[in-house]
Amino acid sequence: MVELFGPAGCRQTMLAQAVPSLALQTNEALTEMQSPFTANFSVTRAGGLDVEMSSPFKAPSYEGASRGERMVADVAVLLGIIKLVRSRGSKSFGQTFFDEVFDPVDDANSERVSAILEKIDGIFVLTHKSGAMDAARVWQAQNGKLLV
Repeated sequence: MVELFGPAGCRQTMLAQAVPSLALQTNEALTEMQSPFTANFSVTRAGGLDVEMSSPFKAPSYEGASRGERMVADVAVLLGIIKLVRSRGSKSFGQTFFDEVFDPVDDANSERVSAILEKIDGIFVLTHKSGAMDAARVWQAQNGKLLV
């Protein structure tokens, strides 16, 4: 009983309840982005959250993937968190800004990620990469100036 009411106990309990939904949301985003990864989440004894990415195809592990594939996986995890919070909260999540998320991502993945991000209200992307500019709410900075 004491463990439940300690900081780690509360976090562990809340995270354990959220993990299935977070995994579902994240893996749906990974599938939509055609990422080779599947996300698996687990709650640590200290009340933290571990994310393990696995892939049966291209990369044997997250660490072995290219920077672009890792960035796509990172965006999917963030989208899973955003969708989870929005589904459970009574208030709006507000705005989320992604800064240079397309930098290491190839053009094909940039288009897929952009297509997903433009469907979600309150998501803004700042980028220097001109190939990602087709999506709505993607802003480009050039010579220190913001191009909308």
